[in-house]
Amino acid sequence: MIAGWSDKHLLEMLGGEPDYFFSCVCPDLIVYINKMKRVYIVFILLFLFSINGLYAQNEDWQNNCKSTKVVGNLKFTFPSEVVISDRDYYIQQSINSIKECLTVIKETNFIDSITVEFFNNREDMKKYLGYPASGMAFPDRKTMFCVVAEKTPIKHEWAHMVTMLTWGYPARTLIWLNEGLATYIDNCSKYSREEIYAYFIKSNKLIGIDDLVYNFQNQDDVIAYYQASYLVEYLISKYDINKLKSLWQSDINNFEEIYGVSFANFTEEIRNNLQEKYPATIDLDWEELKKGCY
Repeated sequence: MIAGWSDKHLLEMLGGEPDYFFSCVCPDLIVYINKMKRVYIVFILLFLFSINGLYAQNEDWQNNCKSTKVVGNLKFTFPSEVVISDRDYYIQQSINSIKECLTVIKETNFIDSITVEFFNNREDMKKYLGYPASGMAFPDRKTMFCVVAEKTPIKHEWAHMVTMLTWGYPARTLIWLNEGLATYIDNCSKYSREEIYAYFIKSNKLIGIDDLVYNFQNQDDVIAYYQASYLVEYLISKYDINKLKSLWQSDINNFEEIYGVSFANFTEEIRNNLQEKYPATIDLDWEELKKGCY
C-alpha cells in the first residue's frame, strides 16, 4: 500500500476516476498506476500464451501417442492404435527372427539392447526418417524401424542387426554379402534363389561382378538382392559358415585366400553349373518378382 492513502482512495483511483483529478492531487501516483497497468497486461498476455502452448503440447501428445513394452534386452514401441494382439505378434516375430539368424550364422547369444519402433505405414516412416522404407536397421544406434503390415521385412532387418552386432561391420566391397545374407535368411519369394539366379542368366539381367562389388547400391534392388542371396547360399552350402564369417570380417580382395578360388572364377563356376542344369527358359513371372516382397 502507498503511504498516506487509504484502501478506498486507491480503489477509487483504480476504478477509473478522471486523470486530471489525480494529476492535481498526486502526479507520481498516476505514473505508478500506469506502470502497474502495463505490468498487469503483460502478465495476462504471458499467461494466455502459456495456456495456449500447454494445449498445443497436449494435442501433439494425443496425435503422437506411443505404446512401449520391454522384453528382455528388446524395447518395442508401437503407435497406440495398433491392437495388443498385433503388437504381440510382431514382438514374437522379432524373437523368432533373432533365433533364426543366430542359427544360420552359428552363434548362440545376442545380448545387445535394441529399440524397435514400428510405424503405421511407409508415409509415417518417411516423416520420421526422410525415406519411405518398409524397414531400416541402424546397428550403430542399436535401433530398428519397421512398418506394421501383413508383409514386413522384420526378419531381413533383424538379420542385419544381429549379424553386424555379432560379426562386426563388413567392408564397403562386401555390401553385396551383407544384403545377400539378410535376403538369404528372409526368403520371401515363392521361387527358389537358384531358379531366380538362373532366370537372370537366361534373361541377361545378371549384374556384372564389378558393379556388384563396387557399385551395389546403385543397382536394381530386386536383381542385386536376389543375385547376392544366391551367392551367399552357394558359399554356405558348398563351404561353411566359418569361411563366410572370415570373408565378412575381411575384404573382397581376400576372397581367393579364404576360398581357394578368385571371386570372378567363383561366379563363373555358378553360371556354368546353372546353364547346364537349366538349359531351357525358366518359367518365372518377372513382373510379379520385380514388385519385391514389401
